[in-house]
Amino acid sequence: MSSVPPADMPVFAGAGDLVILVQDLVRRPPRGEAPCVLRGETHARLGIPVVSIVDRHRLDLLPHLARRLNEAYPYRVPHSLYPIPADSAAGEHHIAGVSETDQLLRLLDGLRSGLGAELSRDAGRIRFRRYGLVRWLVAQNLDDDEAEPDHLLVRRLRERSLARKKWLAASGEQTDLGSPTLNLVGRLLLHLSPLLWFRLKIAGRLPGRVGAEFRWLRRQEKYLASRDPGTVLGFAERLCGPRRHNEDADEVLRFVVHTFLEDLRDAYRRRPWRLRAWRRTAYAVALLDGVSDTNVGSRFVELINDVRNDTGAFDPLLVVAKGVTVPPRLRDCGPMHPAAPASADDCVVAYRDWIARFPEDSRRRSPAAWYLAIVVPRALSHPDSPQGGEPAQDALYVTHRRALGRVRRIEIDRPPRWCRRWAVAAIATTVSLSVLVGVGMGLLVWKQAESAWRAEHCGLKRSHPDAATLVTAGPAGTECIGLSEHAYTFSAGTEPLAAAQRTIHKLNQQADEAHAANPRRPFVTLVYMQVMTSATDRADTLASEREQLLGAAAAQQRQLKKRNDADPIFRLLIANAGRDMLHGPRVARMLPDYRPDGAPVVGVLGLDQSRQPTVDTIKALTQLGIPMVAATLSADELVRESQMYFQVSPPNSREAAVAAAFADGVLLPSGQWPPQARHALVLYSADSDDTYSRNLRDDARTSFDALGIKAVEQPFRPNGALGDSIDTALSVTEAGQRLACGFDGVVFFAGRTEDFPTLLDGITRNCQSRPPILLAGDDVSRYAASADLRAGHPGVEFYYLTFATRSQPCDPSSSLYQTMSELFPADCRRSADASLDGHAALAYDAALIVLQAVQSLADHRIPLGPAAVWRGLGTIHGDLHIDGESGLIDFGAGGSQAPVDKFVAVMKIDGVGEPTEVSSCGRARGKTPSEWCPRTEPE
Repeated sequence: MSSVPPADMPVFAGAGDLVILVQDLVRRPPRGEAPCVLRGETHARLGIPVVSIVDRHRLDLLPHLARRLNEAYPYRVPHSLYPIPADSAAGEHHIAGVSETDQLLRLLDGLRSGLGAELSRDAGRIRFRRYGLVRWLVAQNLDDDEAEPDHLLVRRLRERSLARKKWLAASGEQTDLGSPTLNLVGRLLLHLSPLLWFRLKIAGRLPGRVGAEFRWLRRQEKYLASRDPGTVLGFAERLCGPRRHNEDADEVLRFVVHTFLEDLRDAYRRRPWRLRAWRRTAYAVALLDGVSDTNVGSRFVELINDVRNDTGAFDPLLVVAKGVTVPPRLRDCGPMHPAAPASADDCVVAYRDWIARFPEDSRRRSPAAWYLAIVVPRALSHPDSPQGGEPAQDALYVTHRRALGRVRRIEIDRPPRWCRRWAVAAIATTVSLSVLVGVGMGLLVWKQAESAWRAEHCGLKRSHPDAATLVTAGPAGTECIGLSEHAYTFSAGTEPLAAAQRTIHKLNQQADEAHAANPRRPFVTLVYMQVMTSATDRADTLASEREQLLGAAAAQQRQLKKRNDADPIFRLLIANAGRDMLHGPRVARMLPDYRPDGAPVVGVLGLDQSRQPTVDTIKALTQLGIPMVAATLSADELVRESQMYFQVSPPNSREAAVAAAFADGVLLPSGQWPPQARHALVLYSADSDDTYSRNLRDDARTSFDALGIKAVEQPFRPNGALGDSIDTALSVTEAGQRLACGFDGVVFFAGRTEDFPTLLDGITRNCQSRPPILLAGDDVSRYAASADLRAGHPGVEFYYLTFATRSQPCDPSSSLYQTMSELFPADCRRSADASLDGHAALAYDAALIVLQAVQSLADHRIPLGPAAVWRGLGTIHGDLHIDGESGLIDFGAGGSQAPVDKFVAVMKIDGVGEPTEVSSCGRARGKTPSEWCPRTEPE
């Protein structure tokens, strides 16, 4: 062993034991907040004593301990070495006019500077928010301003808050930000900061870390409590000068020390989410050098003892106070007193004795309960020093030299693995990756679900108001069917139809407003169901469907103009049943789930194409108990399918009777010259699902035969139709070429309008110079309503039947067309070809029928509902008939579901001109039946 000690190892008595003692006191136990380990021995949770070192030899002990704490393994121990200024005068606790409070604040500021600057890799910085606030309050003087103290304090607190954000200087004056513009911005931020939010913050009313120091300050009732006004601002004002001088000085000092210790408690308070507190495995150490009775050091030690006795709370601060005299509170202890100062050689034993007596002393709130006093003996000289040394001193030196070697480095525990930086980084990375994967998978699943939703709901997002009632159907999902309240466009290339839907949407909004303005008026919802899906992109393919919506919209507008309490108003819900009404039953089953507020669904209007899917739709609506009023349907068997089904158009039997009578009296009159064969060729669709065509064929054969006109039936294959029985039939073109051309008699077309142009193609190709006498059923009125389609066959004349004829465009004498001119003024500026089919009038009358039933129920104060409306529809006969735009509507006393003696007109197309009315039968305003009309009207 070298005889010369290292330069960094001072030699003094008891140094080894002191370092060992400090090492045990600063080590933080794995659990809890108080030290419980001393050289491997477990003790009850206690506290950290205030170690008072009596060193009359003025050894360099505390700097040595500071170096050891700084070089601790594996991490630096947070500590602060504060040399207390020299005494000014004996018995005085002030220095050069500095008060005891200011000396204490300087001491605490020094400790905060050392502990608060601790930026170890894992433990982080210890923040003193509570002490910082109290320290700032103590430095305030509220008497140097004319403003009210509370207002002045709030303003300064706001300035302090902004100053901490570097917008203002710490003094409260605005910082020069380098330019007038930035200074103006700073002032605006000062004046526009949320005052209410800041008021809540300083009142301690905000949760979490926001304003935690104010919330804590509000709970400190035990300090300055005798005149506590019960508010944060009231408590804070009493800490500001000169008001502070009216308070008990000892209470103020204890509160300041308590605030400092509370910040340390908070910094070490372990919570699962506070990783830095778990990483702090060593307690903070305050090294006070030069403590004496004449400076604030001794007073500070006494205050710590008193605050700990008062609060009973543990604080993680080890105070090592070195002075040349015994602390005042221990001077009366005799040599045999348990609390008497012990020698540094026996400091570990003294600590064990302190642990044994501490529980009783703390319960009694002993003024020296937290004191552990140690006396350092004289320093020893080195054996090789010029002064020499005695053998006993040499042996003692060697003993302490070895002790110092054993504790060359203070060792503290490592933090738990799970809270170390690498573990946190790994956990955070794992969690982040898991979250990213989870979010990615969730987004993928959501995207797939959203794609599936949009694929199932016509490409609409979930946010679309019509998405829930619209679904994709048809081959390869090419159709969109369902219910639309917000003007969804079912087919591309149908802008005129979409414009009509948008108008109806606006009328629905006006109906809601009218109902809100007068809740006494009957308010219902009517569903207009028809084919809204175009087979092509041509705009005229759904011209007839558009006309029906125009007629229904006109009825809706007509009702909105009324003001009486008994006049009903209604919302119009548009339903698309798909091509050929194939999806009508599915759409019908959607109606029970549709529940508009205050406007029950009481009926279905429209319907389209007398096919088997239409029959299935009628059956589905009947099962749901919803009455129907068809606008254009005429097949005889429809009224037999359901008693809840009504129609505005005459049945096929009446249409066939009018056609036969017109052929007998006009086209094939007896005795004419040259004579014309009294034969009729009935062309009908070979599609077995086309109820209309087959029923009209049977009725035409019966009617022609009854008048002595020989009827010949001939099926044709409709365009695009497939099937074994259909494939054997002639095509529509072949029917025109081989059958119609050269036929000596009347050719009666009982097919659909989509096949009629193809028939004319065959006739034009083979016999344009000598075309046959051609008479078509009412479905061809759709063809006649299109000028573009008529222009394709200028050389063929033909007759067709229709159930309504239009008035002049925007005729003011017609309530229908006058209202349409208001809603759709653009139609008045062009030739109203589309209205030639009369479908607008039929739809208008269908709505009026239901409205009359609703009004009748309202007059008798009968609750509105589908069943009640169905009963009301049966009362439309006799004096309660409707003189509609399509003729007089009277269901007869016998309970007929189709109008009796309904109006039917015969129209003629000569070249490309507009259709002209030739004759008519039935009752209609301004019409006189022709002489040849059937004498017996079906009932």
